[in-house]
Amino acid sequence: MINIAICDDISYVCEQINTYIQEFYIETEEQFEIYIANDAETLYEIMKKEKIDLLFLDIELPDINGVEIGNYIRKKMQDDDMQIVYISGKQDYCRSLFDIRPMNFLDKPFTREDIHKQLKDYLKLCKKFFPTFSYKIGQDTFFQKIDEITYFEIVGKKIKMVTKAFEILFYADMNQIEKELDKFYFVQIHKSYLINMEKIEKYGSKEVVMNGGRRIAISRSKKDVFLNKVLEFEKNKLFTKF
Repeated sequence: MINIAICDDISYVCEQINTYIQEFYIETEEQFEIYIANDAETLYEIMKKEKIDLLFLDIELPDINGVEIGNYIRKKMQDDDMQIVYISGKQDYCRSLFDIRPMNFLDKPFTREDIHKQLKDYLKLCKKFFPTFSYKIGQDTFFQKIDEITYFEIVGKKIKMVTKAFEILFYADMNQIEKELDKFYFVQIHKSYLINMEKIEKYGSKEVVMNGGRRIAISRSKKDVFLNKVLEFEKNKLFTKF
């Protein structure tokens, strides 16, 4: 799921972008959650509650301009992952946008093709810099950033995926998930658990403590595999042993 925010003080512009995104969804079946704001205050409230992946942002807002919002995102929120597409009828902001590193700058009036190109460009960036794990629920396919996954757990005939933000159940094969994510430092420490080593808070010979405090036992049959993976992982990463 990709979270997109649209912020423009003109409601029609927000609805127009929203319509173009919905059309893109129909054509590609990519999953989007869309949040709309007509002022900076509303946008800030959205960003407090949701992790926004892509932001379409008007520069000429009446209260706080888009440059200030961009600086807030990069410096105050320390969010370097959010991709920002600025929208404006003027072109005299280039120098002030340099430190914000926007993905692009769209002139008003923009077209359906302009918005679709931004979505395509974001998906290319996302797959290149933010690898995703795909899973299906019914006929719908969803995408989750791999570095946000804490662990997978077998629950009955389903797999539970746990992130900091949510938990979700879907049908899948744990062994297949393990093969797919092995290069991202996921390791099976128990027949029912596949964990992200990036999310280990501390570990011992019998259990690991994941970010968030969840304790998971290491089975005897998986202990050697886990410890070997730890040696490989610790060459570049640090976490606490107890």
